[in-house]
Amino acid sequence: MKYLPLMLLLSAPAFADSYPYVEWKWEQKYINSLHDKTVNHLRAGMKWGNAYIEAGPMTDGESFETGVKFKGRNWKFKMKWEGENTTSLKHKVETEIRYNFR
Repeated sequence: MKYLPLMLLLSAPAFADSYPYVEWKWEQKYINSLHDKTVNHLRAGMKWGNAYIEAGPMTDGESFETGVKFKGRNWKFKMKWEGENTTSLKHKVETEIRYNFR
């Protein structure tokens, strides 16, 4: 949660056109076909235009995500930075580019 104030400060100018939301995410993790553990995330977030930012508690720690999405007639672009702070900070950057042949 120590990253939430920094993320909110960097996105503050866009808050005029934003709206808040709450999200619950439920994950079932497996190793091969055996259930390993269940992880729950509860995140509060803000969305404005094509961008969003969210953070909150999760099972055994905290989680956060921020990203952008753009769509055209035949294409879609998504990029996000997502992480969790349990015993150490684990994070990733994910980018998707999709083109539909219509």
